Amino acid sequence: MTAAVLDHGGAALPVLVAETVSKAYIVNDGPGELTDIVTSHLLGRGSTLVSRLRQAPPQLPEWVGVLMLGQGPAGEDGLMILAPDAERFFARTVDLPDGWLTQAARYGWAVLYAGLAGRRHDDKAAAKALRAAGQSGQLVGARIAIGTVPTART
Repeated sequence: MTAAVLDHGGAALPVLVAETVSKAYIVNDGPGELTDIVTSHLLGRGSTLVSRLRQAPPQLPEWVGVLMLGQGPAGEDGLMILAPDAERFFARTVDLPDGWLTQAARYGWAVLYAGLAGRRHDDKAAAKALRAAGQSGQLVGARIAIGTVPTART
C-alpha cells in the first residue's frame, strides 16, 4: 500500500493505492478478456471505475481504515483496512508522507485506489500512473473512513 497526497480538481486529498504483490487474473466469458482479481473484488464490493482524478469517488459505507501510528515493531505506522463484516482487506505497515495525516483528519476519509498503477515513490509519479490507469479503464476507487487507534500510555 502506498500513501500519497494528490490533487483532485484543486483539492489535496489523502490517497491510498493498493498494490498487489503479483498479478492474478480471471478470464471473463465471451472474448476471453482478462480481469484483475483485486479490481474485480473491489468492484463487486462497491468501488467504482475511475477514469479521472478530478474528484474523490463515492464513499464505501462500512469500509474503514484504521491507522496504528507508531505501533509497529520498530515504531513504524500500521494500517488495517476492513471491509464490511470485518473482512481484512489490508494489514501492514505504511509510510505516510508529509501532510497525509493532516488531510485525512480534515476529511475523515481517504481515497482508496486499486488497479494497474504500479508502485511510485513520489506523489507526482503516482498521480501520473493513476491517471494513465484511469484512462485505460484499469483503475477503481472509493472513499473509506479513516480513524486512528490511540497510542498506549506507559
